[in-house]
Amino acid sequence: MKKVAILGFGGRGSIYSALCRSMKKEYEVTAVIDINPDKLARAKKELKLSDNRLFLSLDEFLKAPKTADWVFVCTQDQQHIDHAVKCLEAGYDLLLEKPVACTIEDCLKIESTAKQYGRNVAVCHVLRYTKYYTKIKEIIDSGVLGKIIAIDQTENVGYWHQAHSFVRGDWRNKEESSPMILAKCCHDLDLAVYLTGSHCKQISSVGKLNFFKKENAPEGATEYCLKGCKAKKDCPYDCEKIYVNSIKPIPQFIRKHISPHVRLTPDGLVTIPKLYDAMNNSDFGKCVFMCDNNVVDYQVTTAVFENGVTSTLTMTAFSNWLYR
Repeated sequence: MKKVAILGFGGRGSIYSALCRSMKKEYEVTAVIDINPDKLARAKKELKLSDNRLFLSLDEFLKAPKTADWVFVCTQDQQHIDHAVKCLEAGYDLLLEKPVACTIEDCLKIESTAKQYGRNVAVCHVLRYTKYYTKIKEIIDSGVLGKIIAIDQTENVGYWHQAHSFVRGDWRNKEESSPMILAKCCHDLDLAVYLTGSHCKQISSVGKLNFFKKENAPEGATEYCLKGCKAKKDCPYDCEKIYVNSIKPIPQFIRKHISPHVRLTPDGLVTIPKLYDAMNNSDFGKCVFMCDNNVVDYQVTTAVFENGVTSTLTMTAFSNWLYR
């Protein structure tokens, strides 16, 4: 049985926790680390952990007696390098959320540290292991399609997901998190490498923040949706439409874990009063045209591989549904 410590008990960390509980013969969560006391309280209840297995910082966890074999690193992109290196040096294997890190130098540092200490690092590029992409890979490799000349991908982010994560949310500002090409599209770039079965030799990428800017705000817009915005009724990005109206028909026992709404609540458990509190007092209630976002909302990336295949990826924020 693998013993696991979860670093970051947010959306991803709590999902891995649930997966470990569903595979309890193979995995046991023995510790949780998070800077938020409310999330630690939730982890204590769900995982039945004692107080000495709950930690408010990674340093505090690393000083304690070792109770795990693996650390699942589910923290923000910019934190990966520090958290990964410290855990590897302390003798832990890692499940590392994508992207690995925000610079090539940091990626290489994690790789060299893992080799130095003889540790494993499993990166969560999980889409290549799904039945869908595994089947596509099988068909390509069978030769039935003949010689592959090009692979074209489209990443339809979804208008509400763009607003939630990349305009209002944690990935809105590339200096504070990571560029859009890493935050949203690293799965797609990994899939291009996987499907071509070759190394990339040339790449170019062009993107721009086109729409979510102050000059595009509708007449009568206010800084917060709920504070007198005259454009609220017809605006698809109205926070009340996205976070409250969308879940009213859903039973409470399902609603409390619904995504992306869990990111608005201190403990990761959704109630409508908590959502209104966040919409009134946090960036999740801000007008999408008046945030400090600077990541692109449209980007095209072209890669040429050593085997001659050309791969094109189009990322757009302006789709109705979220799909590839």
